[in-house]
Amino acid sequence: MSNNKGINNKIHSSRMGKFRKVLSFFVIFSILFLLLQNLLTPVWNYPNSEDNLSYSYEGFFQSPSNTYDVIFLGTSHMLYGISPMEIYKEYNVCTYNLGTSGQPIDATYYTLEEVFTNQSPKVVVLDASSLFTDEEHELDSLWRFVMDSLPFGWAKLKYANRYATFFANQGEEFDLNEYTLRFASAFFPMIEYHDRFDELNENDIFDVPGVEEYYLAGYFLQTFHESSGVTVDEMNAYEKENESLANIYSHNAKVLEQIQKLCKEHECELLLTKIPAIHRGKWYTGAWTYARYEAVKSLADSLHISYYDLLYDGDISIDVEKDYTDGGAHLNYLGAKKTSLFLGEYLKDTYQLEEKTYKGFEENEEGYDALTTVAFLQLIFDEKEYDEYLTHHKQFVKEETKNGFVVKDKLCDVLVDEVEQNKDGSLSHVNALFYLEDYWLAYAKEKTS
Repeated sequence: MSNNKGINNKIHSSRMGKFRKVLSFFVIFSILFLLLQNLLTPVWNYPNSEDNLSYSYEGFFQSPSNTYDVIFLGTSHMLYGISPMEIYKEYNVCTYNLGTSGQPIDATYYTLEEVFTNQSPKVVVLDASSLFTDEEHELDSLWRFVMDSLPFGWAKLKYANRYATFFANQGEEFDLNEYTLRFASAFFPMIEYHDRFDELNENDIFDVPGVEEYYLAGYFLQTFHESSGVTVDEMNAYEKENESLANIYSHNAKVLEQIQKLCKEHECELLLTKIPAIHRGKWYTGAWTYARYEAVKSLADSLHISYYDLLYDGDISIDVEKDYTDGGAHLNYLGAKKTSLFLGEYLKDTYQLEEKTYKGFEENEEGYDALTTVAFLQLIFDEKEYDEYLTHHKQFVKEETKNGFVVKDKLCDVLVDEVEQNKDGSLSHVNALFYLEDYWLAYAKEKTS
């Protein structure tokens, strides 16, 4: 009897030993898989890129419940055009920008679903550009920007289904294999990004120091400058010959109606708006013409949605020579500050938003001010004005070079601007955004040391 008991103990011990080995292998494999997947999945937060969603979305979804009274959504026009920190500094209204490059309106809807799980905004502001996006031309990356940044939940599950269905229907027949791979990749991004090894750099590995919450609250600050070279009247003259550019796609209108319903269910106001994009429609289909304004107004009226256009209903005094970063498509910091303050005042007055203090914004305000001080410096193109600015900011030191000069911030011991002097006496800023990024890293490192 004792022999049988001893044999059983040995068998049990042997089985337990095998179980522990299998369990250990599974745990180690899972850890390595998750680490590798995390490494290969784009963080969408690369210097000099609008794809800064890693900190933007993470910062938002980690915010305390019911922090934000206004949420901004939409395409890159919104991403470049609204700075929540400017609104907070001026009006003490808490807002957040969840715009992304080329944001499909379906992504807008499911992002908003997730927003309502932790926030109770009084107003959702949507840039109207998404209504004119042709689904046939939507890139995978435009869907993935949001997909890879949404936390796991019902909204992401439903968005993954819509994403997979969309791409599975690109052929003549529904492709079940394509659907399966796309849906699985939403939760196991390794499927999508397994071949990214050659693209990896330090931004995939290291976090930006000194920012527990995303210090720009979703806004993408730009200091490049390129004149639009076209007036609003000239932009509209071209549009009269190309009326098809003002067509709103039926699917987009349908989703807008769903967004309106979702907002009503959460007792939240929906406001359609438009960040000004003054460009030649011949070269840029996102040019915001009067025909598009009328199309959106007609749709908004039929759905009883509020619409306030910042180009045709408001008077922001956008300077087409100074306020754009890429020839009229997207605003730089000068233009974004104008639109942020103008729209911020409109929202506060129209929706009677209460002032409140938010610790996260208070803690980041000093860093934001330091960053925008450098941004403004990089957007001055008159040497006399530039020198006058330096006299009021003693931390900046100017040093002459062969082709112009460089400016150093002696407090952070880092270059903040490199300037070349043109023949007409104007100034050109070289690699401005690179210096802006370097400055923020130096500033953050100094604050955390």
